[in-house]
Amino acid sequence: NPMTMKGPVRELIPSPQQNVRIRIPKARQVKSIHFLVGQSAPRTRVNNGFVEVEVPPFELHEAIAIDLA
Repeated sequence: NPMTMKGPVRELIPSPQQNVRIRIPKARQVKSIHFLVGQSAPRTRVNNGFVEVEVPPFELHEAIAIDLA
């Protein structure tokens, strides 16, 4: 079978832009925020104990790293 060694994924469908809201623990401050895959700094806003991150479209996966002080 020629498809034996191929995985179950046949095509990648890009994710649209997303806005993510993450609660920050009390008594902690956000030191920095960056994407682990895209290696860039996202547009962010800190508001009432939450961080709002604008995630641009991506094809396979992305991760948000939040460094706390």
